[in-house]
Amino acid sequence: MLKEKSLSKMTLNCGVYQILNKDNGHSYIGSSIDLLKRFDVHKRSLKRQDHHSIVLQRAWNKYSEDVFKFSILLYCDKKDCIVYEQAVLDKFLPEYNISQTAGSPLGVIRSEETKQKLRILNLGKKLSLETRKKMGLSQAGNTNGKGYKHTAKAIEKIRLAGIGRKVSEETREKMRISAVCRKMKPQTDDHKRKISKALTGRKQSEEHIENNSKARIGVKHSKERKMKIGIGVSNYYKNRKAVVWSK
Repeated sequence: MLKEKSLSKMTLNCGVYQILNKDNGHSYIGSSIDLLKRFDVHKRSLKRQDHHSIVLQRAWNKYSEDVFKFSILLYCDKKDCIVYEQAVLDKFLPEYNISQTAGSPLGVIRSEETKQKLRILNLGKKLSLETRKKMGLSQAGNTNGKGYKHTAKAIEKIRLAGIGRKVSEETREKMRISAVCRKMKPQTDDHKRKISKALTGRKQSEEHIENNSKARIGVKHSKERKMKIGIGVSNYYKNRKAVVWSK
């Protein structure tokens, strides 16, 4: 059972903590400038069934509160909380953390010193296959972002952030393989009409046209692909003539 009594005797209240499942050894790692308060927030959230870590919530429901132990791993200054949390995350690879990156970006303003420490800590770091699998499993069934739509301001920020970004050849190849292997659902007539309506009257910029032209240089189509293109073009002109004659 999570013990509050031992925590109340702490003289320091800022550091990195762990929520440990004593049955299977799985854990959740976090940091806080107020450990007692953070512990209470976790406990209340788990009891309300709305904890942000869906995997920790499932484990809590399955094993019950008595199986979990809250403990302090280390104490530190406020400014170093995120840095130490990241170091502990890298060491333990906790199963109940949705993200293996320390801290939440929501409302957090980090000093340049902290940013530099995090940059050095993560420099050249690559996630292991095991970590990727854990992150994938942690997101299974998570529908928090389902139906979410970005605001016009957020869309503009995303657009500006992507300007001038160069994708490596390795990434391009991965994207190509992913697109080839992806199985597309057949489009309904209603869906096709919506796409047609959205594209009607849209004009591409000169830069866009030039980029598309460059991207096609050296592309070789298979015989099957050429046949499909030929049939598509033929049907297009047949339909076009039919519309003209009907007028």
